Amino acid sequence: MPEGPTIKFISQKLEKLVGKTVSEASGYGEMDKSKIQNIELINIETFGKNLIFVFKDFFVAAHFGLFGSMLINERKKVNASFALHFDDDEINFYVTRTKFFEGKPEDYFNYKTDILKTEFDQKFVLKTLQKDFKSKMIGDVLMDQNIFAGVGNIIRVEVLFRSKIHPESLVEKIPTKNLQELIAISADYGE
Repeated sequence: MPEGPTIKFISQKLEKLVGKTVSEASGYGEMDKSKIQNIELINIETFGKNLIFVFKDFFVAAHFGLFGSMLINERKKVNASFALHFDDDEINFYVTRTKFFEGKPEDYFNYKTDILKTEFDQKFVLKTLQKDFKSKMIGDVLMDQNIFAGVGNIIRVEVLFRSKIHPESLVEKIPTKNLQELIAISADYGE
């Protein structure tokens, strides 16, 4: 499963499509694609493990899950679960979940919890950990996308190793200083 940094890298590869008009959206996925036609792609963003295609009044979030993949200007022999077609380009997603949202990404996602965003708020995360996750094991909490958006197994293992905290340690048993260090190390992966 791709982690936040990989999704950020993918978004950078797709930047050339910003400002182009989507001629068609297709794919076997259940999401209604009828509004995604003859409309300008305003931006490509990320939130945690989500790749976000921003249009004027709505956006589409793509999540790769465990087995998802994407091809630019190429196709596999199987049907895409979601595809965006432009005049000279296309993006094809395979085994990828997509969801349609009215409004803007910041209306739905808390950027204070995304390790890749400049808005990542270490004090907010610490306070939330100590209040809402105190009886949870830190190894599980690091994988919770509501508080550490973008962290996956690889980052989780690295953060725990570097902070010298056992994954089964309960948040309430970890000294504040150690939690602060763990959060700071997590944020390092966003740089």
